[in-house]
Amino acid sequence: MENDILKFGLFTPSLNIEREEMSRASIINLLLDHVPDDQEVGEAIEMIYFATSGRYEGDGWLIWFAVRGKTLH
Repeated sequence: MENDILKFGLFTPSLNIEREEMSRASIINLLLDHVPDDQEVGEAIEMIYFATSGRYEGDGWLIWFAVRGKTLH
């Protein structure tokens, strides 16, 4: 599950990125590098690790994702 290919977007004050393919581990590394709030990052990482799709809006940043072949709700 950790290396599932995801479609995702990450928008922070310093980074705007949308990709068709990226592993969960790579997305988590981006969050750790670009989001300063550890609690929000922890909540988003938990969602990314266990869910097949989702959206998390933190204080000044946003991430959305879906596992390939799954529908984003």
